[in-house]
Amino acid sequence: MREKEITTKPDSKRKNKTDDSFDYRRIMIVSDVVEELRIKESILESSINGLAIGDLEGNLTYVNNAALELFGGYELSEVLGRSAVIFAWSADEALEALMQVREKGTWVGDITGKKKDGSAIFVNLSANRVNNEEGEPICMMCSFVDITERKQIEDELRIKENAIASSINGIG
Repeated sequence: MREKEITTKPDSKRKNKTDDSFDYRRIMIVSDVVEELRIKESILESSINGLAIGDLEGNLTYVNNAALELFGGYELSEVLGRSAVIFAWSADEALEALMQVREKGTWVGDITGKKKDGSAIFVNLSANRVNNEEGEPICMMCSFVDITERKQIEDELRIKENAIASSINGIG
């Protein structure tokens, strides 16, 4: 009887070895994933372009520092959970862009934004829908580039061209 008890007991040393190596591999995998996420977060935060991520309704879930600065020094707590429309001069124009992203997957164009102090800023906006591995929409992502200076130069050139054209027409 005693011999039977010995043979039916599990080999505790062997089981612990297997469990330890399994846990070690698991820890290494988790560690690699965490490191990859840190690198990706650093990339997003280091971007000179403003970046924002929102849910499918357009509510902000992530905004990098460049976007916060671009739109006049918002604090992260002031924008997270709010509609991306807060950055738009025209709510209608912003909602139209959001609808196109939801329906077609992308929207690219120049749009007038609104800074925290209420002043206008011109941005080139690239927005897209992000899908999961099954192709289902999970969120939206936007990239902003300040083009205010370019717009001002274009306006000045247009004014000068009109003045020259008026002068020529007045002579002839």
